[in-house]
Amino acid sequence: MSGVAAGGQVTIACKGSGCPRGTKKVRVSNGEAVLTKVFKNKKLKPGAVIEIRTTANGYVGKVVRYTIKKKKAPKRTTLCLPAGASGSPIAC
Repeated sequence: MSGVAAGGQVTIACKGSGCPRGTKKVRVSNGEAVLTKVFKNKKLKPGAVIEIRTTANGYVGKVVRYTIKKKKAPKRTTLCLPAGASGSPIAC
């Protein structure tokens, strides 16, 4: 993932069959975060939802959700988090 604001944080959560346990925080370096290590050797089943939250102080946060589909590309949904909010995301 690229384009992360300076001092930003990327958090990954996954729900469903085949997901790694817990929420993972990914290190940001030069505005980029490498997400592949979190899902290395994982086989996600249809219906699993991956949520990637990108936040930084004073910025509108971005939430991207991928829903795994059977024999299709994952469905992508992009939402926003108001600056300073940590709860439920809203439409941008």
